[in-house]
Amino acid sequence: MGSATSSRWKATRSSCCARGIDEGRLFDTIVGGSAGVSPKTRGALDGALRGYKDINLQAMKLLAPGGLLFTASCSFHLSRGMFFEMLSEAVG
Repeated sequence: MGSATSSRWKATRSSCCARGIDEGRLFDTIVGGSAGVSPKTRGALDGALRGYKDINLQAMKLLAPGGLLFTASCSFHLSRGMFFEMLSEAVG
């Protein structure tokens, strides 16, 4: 069997992601999402969508070409359609 190199890097804050982008780090697979962004009420939805968009945009900048991004929201108030629309906007 061939030898594979694995790099695990846990970014728990936006500044960590920004540092990774500045350093030119790229990852084949990124698992993202943030329970801290998840809206607890319908009124908090707009702010949460901005937070999710920012997190996913930063993750996409760290993603190597052909890489996989796994992202999710655990909020009852955020529909699948709204989440996909936010991702589409993040891709630009």
